[in-house]
This record gives sequence, C-alpha cells and structure tokens, in this order.
Amino acid sequence: MKKTTLPDILYSLNKIIMKKKILLFILLTQSLLSFAQIDLKKIPIVDSFRCYDFSEEALHFYFDLTEVKNSQYTYHFRYKKSTQIIDIYSNDTLNFQGFVMNVAAQIKNRKGYDYNYDYCFEKLQLKDSIATSAGKLILNKIYSSPNSNDIEQWEHNWLDCGRSHFNLKQVDEYKTKKYSCYTQQPSTVKDIANIKSAISQLDSTINSQEDFFSNFRNKLEKGKSYYLGFSIMYKMSEKEIQQLEKNKPQREYLFSMKEQIDNSLKEQLYEIYDGADFNECYCDYTFSFSKKGKLKSLKANHKNFISRLFNKDKRKHYKEAKKLLKKLNISDLKLRHGFTRSIHFYEKGYNIHDYTIY
Repeated sequence: MKKTTLPDILYSLNKIIMKKKILLFILLTQSLLSFAQIDLKKIPIVDSFRCYDFSEEALHFYFDLTEVKNSQYTYHFRYKKSTQIIDIYSNDTLNFQGFVMNVAAQIKNRKGYDYNYDYCFEKLQLKDSIATSAGKLILNKIYSSPNSNDIEQWEHNWLDCGRSHFNLKQVDEYKTKKYSCYTQQPSTVKDIANIKSAISQLDSTINSQEDFFSNFRNKLEKGKSYYLGFSIMYKMSEKEIQQLEKNKPQREYLFSMKEQIDNSLKEQLYEIYDGADFNECYCDYTFSFSKKGKLKSLKANHKNFISRLFNKDKRKHYKEAKKLLKKLNISDLKLRHGFTRSIHFYEKGYNIHDYTIY
C-alpha cells in the first residue's frame, strides 16, 4: 500500500479547493444570468375594476402608487401616456427624482365571450439629472398651461390617438391636465404650439436616458397579444418568426399579385352580386382561394359556431355567400400560391379586405 505523504495531502486539498472555486464561479454566473433575465412583473386585471385610462385610483389599486394629491412631496408631477406612467417629485425646485413605469395589458385567455388580462409592467429609476430637467420643464412650461378643454381650437377626436395627461401637485395646490391627440392639433394657435413643444421636449428629455418603451416591448413575452393604450400588438413566437421568414418568397409573390387578385374579385362580384340575397345580413366571412383560382374554404366570423348553428338567417346567409363565391374564377391569373381575403356583406353592398401580413 502506498504511503500518503504531506505533498500528496496538500495536492488533494488544492484540488478540492479548486473544484469549490469553479463550482462557486458557476453558481455566481447562473445567479447573475437569472437576475439579468428576470421576467416583467404581472398582476391580474380584476373584472370588477377594468381601467384603461390610468386613473389615480387604478394606479394605486394595481401598482400601489400614491395618489399625487396625497403625495408627501412638496412637488409631485405625474405624466401619463398610453403605455407609461412617469413620476417626478421633490421637496424643492432644484433637485428632482423620478421613475418610469412601462405598462401593457396582456390578453391572457378567453372566458366565455370575454377575455382575461394581466398587467405586465416594470418600474425603472430615472437618473437624477434627467428627473431634474423634466421636473423643471413641467413646472415652467406645463404647470401653468391651459387645459385642452379651455382651448377653443383644440380638436377633440373621439378616436383615442394617444394620451398625455398630467396630475400635478405644487405645495397645497393640485390640478389635472389632459392633452389627448396633441400631435394632431394645429400648431398655428399659440397655446397649442407651446403645449406641443413642451410635451415634445419632455419626451425627448426622458428618452435621452434610454428608449424606455422599445426596451420594454422587447422584453414582453412572445406569442401573446397586448393592449398598448389605443392599439393592439401581437408579438410573434420564435416559431412564427421562423415560419414568416420561410414563407417570405410566397408573401412577396402574393403582394406582387395583390392588385390583380383584388381587381378580378371585385369585377366578377360586381357582375353577379344580388343584394336581395343578403338583405339585413351584416355578415363577415373569411375565405380562401386555391392556386387554381377557385374557392377553397369559407369561415363565418361569428363569435362561435353555436351562434350560427341555431340562427336560421345566419345559416341562410352563409349558404348564399358560399354559393356566390363559388361562382368566382380567377384561374386566368395562373397563381403560384393560394390566398385569403375577408368579405363583409351589408344591406346595400359588400367590402373586401386583405388582412394578410406581407
């Protein structure tokens, strides 16, 4: 049996120590990676309190943000956009602090005829220099500006095209300001021009730290749909992205043929369409044509199959739509690929739409 010497013992101990160092390094690396890849925070949107305008009550309820009017700070300014809440606060007018909160409502799953949602959000600290510049800008250029309701020339669009709302506290004074669709307002009016300039400067100041929204959007889970204030975004999964790339030649070809396909469909429908068959229809269908130029499939865009199954008129209109579309023939175009379109019938006519992502 070999005798164990002191050098042998020291060598063995050194090997054990090295193994432990390597293991510790691996664990630390994994921890750092895990920290760097932390998911965004999520919170379910309660059915009884669905709020889409970032009201003070909603921000307190969902994100535990203090209502500005109750803030402990002497100066507290909250700037609310379609996907962001930006808080700037201070006890003097020289040094401000603040944060940016990015928010999106993720469509989680369907519940009957409705959907469940989660708020996906993150809260990021602003650099003090950025917060200070933003705070002074709000105090000097926005705090005393007139509200949009007080400007006669402000065009109030019923379509939500982006919000710029403010909750402002200065000492014991509290006020709110709303400037919806400010980018679409006429700059020929002095008050409007000043407001547009001030908000634009504020956005530039905040985004000079980083492009907060773009970075947030990149972090959102793939394969999901999101409400982003006044728009909906679907973020494709990796598999869908790969499939999209794979189908690129097909999409490019169909795009090159789009005008010819649409014109041919419309010309033929004009000749054979009989409005009497679709009286009081208001029906939506998605149809596909094969590369041979004939109807391949027709799907009714109703909420569910049952709504059509037990509705005599809907069944009748579906049959009429199928009969009508079967008469169309665009084989003369000699297509290399099939295509999909949507058609909407109403009392006096129809509209064809192309929702293909080219």
